[in-house]
Amino acid sequence: MNNSDYLKIYDSLEVIKNFNAATQLCIDPSTDRLYTVKRCDISMLNVFEPLTGRILPNIPPVRHVSEKNGYIEVMSDYVSGTPLCDVLTQYGSIPEKQAVSYALDICTALESLHGMNIIHRDVNPNNVVITYDGHAVLIDYGIAREFKDGRPKDTVILGTPGYAAPEQFGFAQSDAKTDIYALGVLLNVMITGAGPDIKVTEGYYGRVVERCISIDAAKRYGSASALKKALKKHGADFKEKAEHFFSLVPGVRTKNPFLIFVSIVGHAFLIHYFATVMKNNFQTVGPGEQDNSLFGMIGYSLFQLFLYASFYTFAFNPANVWQYLPLKNSKPWVRRFVFTLIALTFLSLLFRSVNG
Repeated sequence: MNNSDYLKIYDSLEVIKNFNAATQLCIDPSTDRLYTVKRCDISMLNVFEPLTGRILPNIPPVRHVSEKNGYIEVMSDYVSGTPLCDVLTQYGSIPEKQAVSYALDICTALESLHGMNIIHRDVNPNNVVITYDGHAVLIDYGIAREFKDGRPKDTVILGTPGYAAPEQFGFAQSDAKTDIYALGVLLNVMITGAGPDIKVTEGYYGRVVERCISIDAAKRYGSASALKKALKKHGADFKEKAEHFFSLVPGVRTKNPFLIFVSIVGHAFLIHYFATVMKNNFQTVGPGEQDNSLFGMIGYSLFQLFLYASFYTFAFNPANVWQYLPLKNSKPWVRRFVFTLIALTFLSLLFRSVNG
């Protein structure tokens, strides 16, 4: 729909709830779709006009802006979900992985806003909604402002105590790093249930928080993209790599406790068996034959390693390698039968080579 269509919807909206003196929940009677209508000062027009009609990730779409007597009314899609403040009130804090996921969503929203020189200036739990599919949406641009290069400081002191960066108290102009500061505080609150002035989360994310909330804005992350990269880096380096590795191990990837136990015992037996075979290979070489037979024993051991790896691959399908082998498009039972037959052949050769 274009702006004229939304103008018609705006004119026909019915108010069903007043969130506060400036914001109403409204319904389009022809479609039953919900919208929020927020009254803002006319000075906010340069913030909302660039957003109107654009679909941006993790930001509620602004559908229409109407100018009235000295103020504007902004119609946006209503975001169904649970305010983050309610989540934190109920649980105190949330798991680290979930908190980082929400912080990444907010970074995505800030990337779009900052790309249009819009500074939110009020990132806090009251202005984040967790949707029913588990994503964080940044709402309420009531004190957002356009960044103007060269302005020494903000003309109005605004922001939520505890989340407002020092520059919001008149020391300098708000910029993208102002929102980075607030998001750092929010990340800490989500993980620990307290502000960083009371308790800073430990480990890698604690260092991320401390950089975000540096008093010297020059020491903070330079952009939402930079913070996003830092948040992703830790997960990729540790948790995600570990999870990916174990997802490739037969038995362990099932997440069934019994099969995991069997897998651990089975892998331990196979490793012990192969190590014993290698040890016996070299112990069977006589003292006078050691130098002449060393390369031969290494080659023989590599051949046995090849047989061992082939058996393991064909029998257990590590890292889902079957998809790269012949018969990948055949029925599962056909693949399993053929590959098991090949595995048994390799296994018999291995036993024959061991027994001489």
